[in-house]
Order: sequence, then C-alpha cells, then structure tokens
Amino acid sequence: LPSDPTPPNLSFLVAGYPKAGTTSLLYAFKRHNQTIIPSHEVCAVSSKRGFSKVQRELEEAFAASTIVTDVVKVGVKCPQTISSPLGLQHLQDHAPELKLIIGLRHPVKLFASYFN
Repeated sequence: LPSDPTPPNLSFLVAGYPKAGTTSLLYAFKRHNQTIIPSHEVCAVSSKRGFSKVQRELEEAFAASTIVTDVVKVGVKCPQTISSPLGLQHLQDHAPELKLIIGLRHPVKLFASYFN
C-alpha cells in the first residue's frame, strides 16, 4: 500500500445511462494497477448525508487494495448521479477536481437493446 494510510480524494465518477458501458468501465478500473474503485455502485452521494458514506466506502476499498504504487486514482460508479442535482452539488462541494466519466448511448439503440 502507499505509505500514506489516508485514502486519496475522490478522483473520478463513472456515471451514465442504462446499457452505456458503465459496468464494463467499473470492471476495467478494478483490473487497472493504479485505480481503486469499490466493486459495487456507490450512490449515496445523491442523498442528503451521502458524501460521508461515500468517503467510508472509499476508505474500505483503499484499505482492501493491494496496489503498491503512490500514483493512485480513486473512483466510484453511480450511473444515476448525473440526473441528481443534489448529487452533483455534493461532488462540486467535496471533490471539485473530480473527473466525470459519462456513458452515453443513442436512444434508439438503447431502446432496441432491451429487446435483443
């Protein structure tokens, strides 16, 4: 683990719409040797007291990590955050340097994929 036992600040958020590849991104980040991301969606950021819960989730993921580099980016996946004004405000207030990774999909292809 990095020499600093405190987890880094939230670096990125994977968000998006259904069937836009956000789960594939989650798995890719889990396999990468310089990213830490919980294995499940962390959507508490959209609740009134949510950011403290997000920090706890990040601390748990950081503690369980086997990454041995000091260059670590920490992220969460919550697809619906982009449609939550409260969630976006929390992110702006608590993680102003955060990078948003937003998955989009053509609406007609999205609709058709539910039937394929």
